[in-house]
Amino acid sequence: MIYYEVWGWDTFSRESYFCGRFTSREAAEAECKRNEKSVEQTQNENLRDTFSIVEMSDDKIIEREQRTSQIRKEKARNRMYRGENLAYCFIQLLKSFKQSWEIMDAEEWKSKKEEDRKIELQISWKGEKDCFDSVSLQSYYFDDDVLAVGIGISMHSIDNKEHGDVSSTCSFRGTFDEMLRWAETEEALFDCLDKARELIEEFWEE
Repeated sequence: MIYYEVWGWDTFSRESYFCGRFTSREAAEAECKRNEKSVEQTQNENLRDTFSIVEMSDDKIIEREQRTSQIRKEKARNRMYRGENLAYCFIQLLKSFKQSWEIMDAEEWKSKKEEDRKIELQISWKGEKDCFDSVSLQSYYFDDDVLAVGIGISMHSIDNKEHGDVSSTCSFRGTFDEMLRWAETEEALFDCLDKARELIEEFWEE
């Protein structure tokens, strides 16, 4: 059987998107016109989406779905990592974070120049089944007694075709004493792991 698929092209992001599948060309053409009329009312002419019709057979649809499934599996494999390895990295970083900041009390840190109130900690990692090369914590102590902590991760695909860095500044914040106590808790580890997983997903979705 022959189907008629309507596809839109996002001129701004330069991406295609699926609008619908129909059993007649007439129905597909009507869908194209409906979408064209809709974007005329909401989008600037120079950036307006366009629409087209593609003929598809049952065999072509099955072939495309199989190809899409394979791509998804490959992407999933490339973003794999062992949770216990990521947790190990953050356990070490949180220990170093507390030790680094508690060498002086809050008032001593406040007396230092702003550029000297920043501590960056990083652990390099090499795991055959882990998609990250290193994990880091960046922390800064502000004048209003706020100690802010951000997370950074250096990423690579398992097949080493993609590399990049992803980070989130000021992911966690509290007073100087609150953050030192926080670093000793399981909550801190879970907070860091949750944020790291979020960053990893964001990296691979882009």
